[in-house]
Amino acid sequence: MLLSEATINGFNVTSAHKLEGDLILSIYDGYGKLVFEKEVPGSNNNVELDISEMSSGLHIAVLTVEGKVISAGKFIINQK
Repeated sequence: MLLSEATINGFNVTSAHKLEGDLILSIYDGYGKLVFEKEVPGSNNNVELDISEMSSGLHIAVLTVEGKVISAGKFIINQK
């Protein structure tokens, strides 16, 4: 399960569980284009994501471990 905490220019993604192996956080835009990807050590269950340079609209966050999707979710960015 992923939890997020929004800020003005970004948000934090936190896993409620301690995960084994390295994680990959991928962000896709509404057209399915990869716009961000970050590898996170499994020992770190908190990722800070700067969205200030991302375009407005629907985005999809996907968290994978060893090639398997463990969580995915949609979010909307509204850059004013």
